[in-house]
Amino acid sequence: MMRGLQIIACIFLVGLMLVPMSAQYNELQIMTQQAQQQMAQRQYAAAEQTWLSILQKFPQDANAAGQVVQLYFVLMQMDKAEQALARYQSILPQQAFTELNIQLAINQGKGEAAYQMVMRYLPTVDHDLNKYRLIASYFEQRGFFDIVLRWYDGARAQLNNNKLFMLEIANTALNYRLFERALNEYLSFLETNPGNIYFISNQLKTILTEDPAMIAVVAAYAAEHHNPIVREAYALALMHVNDDQGALDIYKTLTLDKVQRFAEDQYSALNDEVAILAYEYLAETATDPVQKAEHYLRLAHISYRSNKLEQAQEYLMRIIDSQDPQNRQRNRAKVNQNARKLMAEISLARDKDISATVDWYRQAAEFTHIPSERQEIDLEIARLYIINNENSQAATLLHKITDSRLVTSKEYYHFLIALMNNQTGRADTLMNEYIIRFPESPYVNDAIYQMMLVFGLKEGDRPAFYQAYRLRQMMDVAAVDSLVSLFERNGEEELRILAAEWAIALSDIDKALEILDYDWQDNIAAEYAVVMKVRLVRDREYELRLAREFLKNNPNSIFSPNLRQIISRIGSSRPNL
Repeated sequence: MMRGLQIIACIFLVGLMLVPMSAQYNELQIMTQQAQQQMAQRQYAAAEQTWLSILQKFPQDANAAGQVVQLYFVLMQMDKAEQALARYQSILPQQAFTELNIQLAINQGKGEAAYQMVMRYLPTVDHDLNKYRLIASYFEQRGFFDIVLRWYDGARAQLNNNKLFMLEIANTALNYRLFERALNEYLSFLETNPGNIYFISNQLKTILTEDPAMIAVVAAYAAEHHNPIVREAYALALMHVNDDQGALDIYKTLTLDKVQRFAEDQYSALNDEVAILAYEYLAETATDPVQKAEHYLRLAHISYRSNKLEQAQEYLMRIIDSQDPQNRQRNRAKVNQNARKLMAEISLARDKDISATVDWYRQAAEFTHIPSERQEIDLEIARLYIINNENSQAATLLHKITDSRLVTSKEYYHFLIALMNNQTGRADTLMNEYIIRFPESPYVNDAIYQMMLVFGLKEGDRPAFYQAYRLRQMMDVAAVDSLVSLFERNGEEELRILAAEWAIALSDIDKALEILDYDWQDNIAAEYAVVMKVRLVRDREYELRLAREFLKNNPNSIFSPNLRQIISRIGSSRPNL
């Protein structure tokens, strides 16, 4: 019994001894976290007081001592930093004290003195590579780029490795505007790190923007090293200095998958002149008939959005006239089907012949494999019937469409039928029902804005707007003049802006500029007109392609995304429909 009481007493005494130590530890931890939070929130005065309080309560805390000095560096209070270093030297580890002294000298502008300190320090840490990088960052922060380069060159010599610090040297040389040195280091880094092609390409573009003549340095490096990834970087650099043909010539020396990626990048960037050349090369070199057909289809798409309709048809006929139209693999790739669908749209744009366009769609339907594909084509034919005012035929086709993925388009077409027949009340009801049923549909905004425009027109002007819409859907430039005439009678400036957008989509840039050259009364319309004119004057071909690409992907929309916002802002003071 007595022995048990003694054990309990010992445990109690040990507990009493541990409580103060635990409390002290918790207090230090709490105060340290508080100071770190204040630093993160840039409450530097409060952080300083907290660190000093820690040192007052825990005078041997080396972390707090180092943090106080670093805080004075941040505040550029070098006198206080120097005093703090002297005061806390005894509690700081020698390595930390030396590095803080080096930082102090650098921050005081004593670059050479700091450099000599570092040279004495590095042997004590066995020339640790991370220390090289860390100390170089101190010099860089104060703009001692010449010392940084000397520093890294010395490290290479000391460690007998000329491949060390390639990226660090390149970035420093770029900051110091030593472009030739930077380029050579970037390309050397790329050789051993090919996955960084796009990062290095961007760095090269930065230099070439400053000094296009530096392309000669890239050319010389590529010629000397015969490395495929370096040649690819050289090709991308040539693109930046507008030598598109030179870039393509280099890509032709690389593997076909790289040419394919290059072609796709140019297509996505709407750089159609280069994309055409790249895809023609791919089509010529392709041995697989399906791949060859896919390349011709992409060439047709590029030509279509560049408004080179005859050229687009020629590419498509190479697919359509093929001796093997029933090639099963090509059918699986949907090349035969998509070629005829695009031919339908080109036929509509060139000949304005609804019947011929429908025939092309029916040919496309022969290459469908599943009901949903056939219903997609029926939906396109229904759109053509609506344009041609053949509403009963359109309604019959729409009734056959049961695919849930197509229901939003189907119901939008029912709305269009009512609107195009000047059944404004029914169209308004269908629009509201549509918004409730399909709030996420891309057609919601189009339906709303069409109703806004229609309600803004006089009753007698509405049929003229519907006719202009039909002409626009048939890619007929007469739609633009019809809309301008309607504006002249009505005075709604949204119509004039819309006419300019239609002119761009229909490849009549001069007409668009003529329409935009107007004394606008609405400030928002005036601002938008100025922006459109600047864009058209700066790069009319790019804007043309952009408009036609939107049209291809959104054949039913009469509003570009930007114009939707403008009409919304102009109409914001009108009653909520």
